[in-house]
Formats: sequence, C-alpha cells, structure tokens
Amino acid sequence: MPESKLPPPAEATTGPSSRAANADAVLAGIDGVLELLERQSETSEHSYNAYCLLGLVRGKLAEVLREGGQR
Repeated sequence: MPESKLPPPAEATTGPSSRAANADAVLAGIDGVLELLERQSETSEHSYNAYCLLGLVRGKLAEVLREGGQR
C-alpha cells in the first residue's frame, strides 16, 4: 500500500476549547467540500445530490454544536 500523504493525526485532547476548535475545523472542512461540490453541481447531478445532502448534514451538525454549547 502506498504511503499516505496526509499529516499524522494530532494528539487527542478533550478540553472544552480543544473540542470547540475541532468542531470549527470540521465545519470549515465541510464548507470547503460544499464549495467544491457547488461548482461541480453545475455539470453533475450526483454532485448536486451530494451537495444537498452534505448541506443538510452541516446544518444539523452546526445546530447540535450550538445546543451543546448552551449547556
């Protein structure tokens, strides 16, 4: 199997500020994928379907994170 070009995983930390930073990083990553899918959706129905689905998932994730932060 070829070597991965991905950086090694970060050390797992569980503090509140680190969880918030991780959640922000996940949302930013999703936003990047959504941007790419939006461009591709102009020529591909499959990309449009993925764009719609991921947009819903992103919205739900953001909602859950907001609710979790209010406790």
